[in-house]
Amino acid sequence: MMGKINKLILLSLLGSIALLSADYSYAEETEQEIPETYFIKKGDTLWDISKEFLKDPFQWPGIWKNNDYIANPDLIYPGNKLQLRKMLQKAIQVKEEIKKIKVIKRKKRVAKPPAPELPKKIPVTNVSIFRTAGFIARAKEYIPAGNIIGSPLDRSTLSKGDKVYTDIGPGKNRAIGKKYSIYRIIKEVRHPITQKEMGILIKILGTLEIKEFKEDRSVALITASYEEIARYDLITDRINLEIPIIDPSLPRQIKDIRGFIIATKSDRQSVGLRDIVYLDTGKNRGVVPGDRFTAYKTKEETSGTFTKKVVFQYPEIPIGELKIIDTKDETATALVIKSVQELDIGEKVKYKLPEKKK
Repeated sequence: MMGKINKLILLSLLGSIALLSADYSYAEETEQEIPETYFIKKGDTLWDISKEFLKDPFQWPGIWKNNDYIANPDLIYPGNKLQLRKMLQKAIQVKEEIKKIKVIKRKKRVAKPPAPELPKKIPVTNVSIFRTAGFIARAKEYIPAGNIIGSPLDRSTLSKGDKVYTDIGPGKNRAIGKKYSIYRIIKEVRHPITQKEMGILIKILGTLEIKEFKEDRSVALITASYEEIARYDLITDRINLEIPIIDPSLPRQIKDIRGFIIATKSDRQSVGLRDIVYLDTGKNRGVVPGDRFTAYKTKEETSGTFTKKVVFQYPEIPIGELKIIDTKDETATALVIKSVQELDIGEKVKYKLPEKKK
């Protein structure tokens, strides 16, 4: 009897070791005829039942485990009911969970990181700086249509929302509702080196709209003001003040452009960081908004005799950096974005080449 018990214990251990691997094999045989339940007959053993239905006698511990009313696997009785498919269902469930885990892992392996977004296009500067920067233009390009001659409140300074009187009367291309730009001529500009006439420095002050005509005059409403507006400021056809948009993702071009600072907005001889300056180079030479220029100084020494002179040119010394915010045919408006010392009218400038990638 003890030998039989020892044999059963040994068989139980071997069956337990094989149980997990067998569960997977059951899942692959789902089509075979395994009854949901089985009623024990006289002479049956769990060994024989496992061999007949599960095709493997060593799976008898699984049947015992899933029928917990059996206290002793050696003592089973005819007429008692056994659950046989519980083992198979459990194996199928385990296999499905493993499949899900594999699918998730596979998806994670093939997932690609999102592509980086391209830099967004941006205005070359802010609205306030651009609208008040001014520009140099040929006088013949800006012939005034009239000027402000007064206001109902007789104020010396005017702004958005104020009504004004103008000397614009009814006529060709003049109608109620038409909008004009208000501007001021600051000064005539000559080249500091060549003394060539470069044009007139203009500031755009705002816009107005004609509301009604009174004989050869009109009443207008100031619809926008960028700086203080005064009596006798000039009026001209609407000037486009749309801020140039630049694309940071585009590579900077290589250009060979040199020139000079020919005037400053503040009308000072020397300026610094965040000031506005005007250059003697523009669209005709390929200058566009967003271009960078370096302001620099040069120095040379002359030595030798009267008949044989030697000129030594020192290296260029950068003293500041400019950013182009607007261009005309022969001139450009620039913002000082770096300065190591004050920049003077007549200072030399050159296009800043893009830095080489390391």
